[in-house]
Amino acid sequence: MHLREPLELVCPSCDHRFECALAWIRQEGQECPKCGGSLESIRKPIDDMITDWTHFVEDVERIMALEKEFGISIPDNEAEGLRTFAEARDYLVRRLVSDDCAQSDAEQVWGRLRSAIATTPDFGAVSDPRLSDPFVRVDSIEKEP
Repeated sequence: MHLREPLELVCPSCDHRFECALAWIRQEGQECPKCGGSLESIRKPIDDMITDWTHFVEDVERIMALEKEFGISIPDNEAEGLRTFAEARDYLVRRLVSDDCAQSDAEQVWGRLRSAIATTPDFGAVSDPRLSDPFVRVDSIEKEP
C-alpha cells in the first residue's frame, strides 16, 4: 500500500472504491460513504505503517546524531544492532578504541553519550531520568512535544 494522497481505498464490506485524505482515514469510526460499513480494518494497517515509518525515521535520526557527536560513520548493518543506550555505548567504545581515538574510556563515552542524548532534539529524550539506566531501550523513551 502506498500512502500518496488522495488515498484510493476499497470498502471491505461492499467493494466500493473511493478517494480520501490520509488524515480522514486515520480517524477512528470512519465509515464507507456508500454502505456505511466500518473502515477500521483499513485504518489500522495504515496507522501501523505510519508508526513503523516514524520509528524508522527516528532511528535514522538517532544514528545521525551519534555520528555527528562522535565524528564517525556507522554502517547500516551495525546501526541495526544499537537499540539500547548500553549497546550504543559499547559500540562507540569498541569503535573509538579501534579508530585510535583519544576518547576510548567507557565512562567518558557513556557520559558523552548521555549528554548527546539529553541535548540533541533528534533523540527527543531531554532531561529524561531513564538516561541514567544503560539498559533502557532508546525507542522506549517517548519524544517530548
